[in-house]
Amino acid sequence: MITYVLQNTPKNSIEEAYKEFWDGIKQRVEELKNRDIELEIFGAKHHKYLIKPCLSEKELAEFEEENALQLPDDYRTYLKFFGNGGAGPHYGVIPLKLAVSESFPLDVPFKFTLPYFPDVEADQFFEFDHKTRTTQYFFTSREALIEAIYGTEELYQKATNYVDEATLDAFTDEQYKEYQAFTKYGGILWLCEEGCGHISFLVVRGEQYGTMWGDSTVSDYGIFPHTKKSDRVFKTRRSFAEWFTEWLEKSESELGLR
Repeated sequence: MITYVLQNTPKNSIEEAYKEFWDGIKQRVEELKNRDIELEIFGAKHHKYLIKPCLSEKELAEFEEENALQLPDDYRTYLKFFGNGGAGPHYGVIPLKLAVSESFPLDVPFKFTLPYFPDVEADQFFEFDHKTRTTQYFFTSREALIEAIYGTEELYQKATNYVDEATLDAFTDEQYKEYQAFTKYGGILWLCEEGCGHISFLVVRGEQYGTMWGDSTVSDYGIFPHTKKSDRVFKTRRSFAEWFTEWLEKSESELGLR
């Protein structure tokens, strides 16, 4: 796996390295398109492996100035050398300007540092193997799950603003609105529709800057970081380039290209 964060490297050299990286990724996406004639990879019928035109340095600089932020290097160079959205994970990558939403204001930092699972249950954490038609559960109990992800019940409650049902039922309307407001956040670019209201987004302001997260609150699952393979306790973080490359590698594997 390529190291995406290039420390102590001049900015122009970082750009050159990423240009070479994204040129290679674009070539592999083209190979994927040529192989997946029937659009069998999930989401391919939507994005059809099309890639939108790249953004210029001027357009990128204007966006950053307008929003008083610096885009993460891997995502910025993706826009400059690969394309402004299109082929990618799930239903594809959303173009930059469409990734900005009034629901997620850019001028506030993203507030979560740990995953937010409001009513966590052990049976939420599983992987279904479509080839063997088997389900693998990662935790045997709620207690084991909380210990693995958060450490203690107290830390879980702090991270998720957890309240029990009896307390929730006793809330006044004002208290309930305040409780609901906990899950409102900003400082992100909404980059990908996963289907059924689930989204993937890139943090562009705050402690988790440069990392990809998912929001599945539509199904009461929560808000969580995209982690590295086999990390079932959400301790690692994926950058945009890693998130994109993981999709590419998985798709290549499904089609027998790698």
